[in-house]
Amino acid sequence: MKYIFDTDIGDDIDDAVALCAAVRGGLNLLGVTSVFLDTRRRCALARELLKEENSEIPVYCGRADGVVVCLDNLFPMCQYAGETLRGEDKEDDAVDFIIQSAEKYKKDLGIIAVGPLSNLAAAIERAPETMKKTGKIYLMGGFFFGTGKEWNIVCNPEAAQTVFSSGIPMVCAGMDVTEETILSEGVQEKLLSGRGYVSELSRRWYASRRGRITLHDLLVVWEALCEGSLVSEGYRVTVALTGKERGQTFAEKDENSPVRIAKGFSLTAFMNFFEREILEKSVLAF
Repeated sequence: MKYIFDTDIGDDIDDAVALCAAVRGGLNLLGVTSVFLDTRRRCALARELLKEENSEIPVYCGRADGVVVCLDNLFPMCQYAGETLRGEDKEDDAVDFIIQSAEKYKKDLGIIAVGPLSNLAAAIERAPETMKKTGKIYLMGGFFFGTGKEWNIVCNPEAAQTVFSSGIPMVCAGMDVTEETILSEGVQEKLLSGRGYVSELSRRWYASRRGRITLHDLLVVWEALCEGSLVSEGYRVTVALTGKERGQTFAEKDENSPVRIAKGFSLTAFMNFFEREILEKSVLAF
């Protein structure tokens, strides 16, 4: 399999950790695509991270559309990207790249989606038959077994509905499962005090947020690298597009659905993966 990493890197730190782990873990990445709001700045940050990892994986600028009204002022956008970091990319490059990759690799293409789904929805709407050939989408998004809402879906519910109804095979890690990946204070301190660019970005994030790090996005990278790590079941998913429920995901059990939702995983195995790919590979200061 070959993979595309679609990300809103620059907000929560888990995007950077997940991209770093994908590279270090040997995932066969064709490219990285940025999505949501300041996508040029996100591109530049992704390139900086890849450069520090001695990787020449190309980065493509994606769609900026989406809304942040309902979760406004929770935290500043691109808070750890650096003020001067920005490229001159074209916003539609990512969508073109996704479509071209789907046409070339078909079932051998996996897309790791850890941001709002604007790029994927645009690709599906522009080239539905081509995109249906995609092997699998690994999605961090949704809140499936409760009444909560999750950022990546809320920012563009229409895009999410397009992706969920596309017929493309998917495995989804919703926030009701990924919130278990919150780091202990001791492990977080190892990350923050370490050497390397990921630790530097983590310190920038922490200076703004002063919170505990949760590795939401890393969970789907782990699944892509170690298929079957997530215990999942088939569900038909719809996204509310109006009213107070707008952005909420609803799941109905259906084992014939191409959408599989994670119900659980081994936290011990996951943390071993994190420590192996992140803490033990150049991050620790001791």
